[in-house]
Amino acid sequence: MLIQRNEFDASHLTNYVERLDQREMEVTGIPLHSFRSQNASESGFFSIQVLTEALKSQNLILFDVNKPKYAHYMFQPEEAQAFIINQSQHWFTLRRFGDMWFILNSISNGPRFIATQLLQPYFAKLIENRASIYVVEGDLNVCEADVAAMNGELSVIDGILETEELNTVVKSVGNDNEDEDMQKALAASLEYVQAEEHLQQDKEAAALVVPAEEEIVAPTDEEIRLKRQQFLSKLV
Repeated sequence: MLIQRNEFDASHLTNYVERLDQREMEVTGIPLHSFRSQNASESGFFSIQVLTEALKSQNLILFDVNKPKYAHYMFQPEEAQAFIINQSQHWFTLRRFGDMWFILNSISNGPRFIATQLLQPYFAKLIENRASIYVVEGDLNVCEADVAAMNGELSVIDGILETEELNTVVKSVGNDNEDEDMQKALAASLEYVQAEEHLQQDKEAAALVVPAEEEIVAPTDEEIRLKRQQFLSKLV
């Protein structure tokens, strides 16, 4: 999900586990029959040390945003390329494609779009729920999703955050008397979600057989692309 190509599978990560375990046994002097690995669990969870070692092979480095040197990412997450998050012993990714951010989680139906202005309150919620957040530094190669996002061709209708969830965020922010810019950003996020839904509905409606005088003209792909770019300009 992070790298957008198949670089690792369970066997690759298991190799890193074995190497780390061997180092720990050598340092601690604990014999193999008494050693209990903290780098992997029977449920398939891998430690941050394992992920760190694996990503080093791709020239990517993970840093804990709780450390003072990287704490600014908590307040300006848009400056990063990606984050890896551990919540309740489950790893998932938050990554930027072009100027668009997506939550990439294996337990979700697909990528979930999140507006840039929602990243900071989203992080605050994660920390409140005792999640660990690591910023990814290094060169994430440009992938197909980056190109599509930059050209305004990346469709997010199947993986976008539900309108109800964004409404909840808007309501909670309003109760906390957040600044006007945040309110406008959240409103723009809702507008984008609703516009995507309307575009999809227009295309579906045009596919129906209707009398000629009631014919519905579906928006062209170019019209959809231009509308997406118009709304995205409010979100980034």
